[in-house]
Amino acid sequence: MTAKPWIALMAGLLLTACAAAPGTGPVAASGVSPAATGAAIPHVTAEEAKALQDKGENLLFVDVRSKASYDIGHIEGAVSHPWATLPQTYMQLPKDRTLMLYCTCPDEHSSAGAAADLQTQFGFTKLLVLKGGMQGWMAKGYPTANSGGQ
Repeated sequence: MTAKPWIALMAGLLLTACAAAPGTGPVAASGVSPAATGAAIPHVTAEEAKALQDKGENLLFVDVRSKASYDIGHIEGAVSHPWATLPQTYMQLPKDRTLMLYCTCPDEHSSAGAAADLQTQFGFTKLLVLKGGMQGWMAKGYPTANSGGQ
């Protein structure tokens, strides 16, 4: 019985994260449609991402969801950079590592938009988007962590 409120809370946070994402709709936070940039940022499956990680690739998982969602649960080793704050925090991200961006939107809307912003506005070139985001990662049973002590 105690799981039901937690499930409802998680579902609400997940839906809110996508609904409240900056630039929802055809124009990203940059004011430029990701499709209009011509940028092709690869989307990789959880299996592909885990294989890259296990091979020792220089990956950094970047959680573009809200800080509250990150604190509840995130991919182990990921850093929190909500899409809404990227214009203020992008300089903290390394350009010499491959950034694997993820969110919880079923179509990777937020992570793809954040990746497009990093590419077009800030010159990042080593970018990947995690297909299925956090849910895809968790569905495979891959390592997660939380910051909220929950």
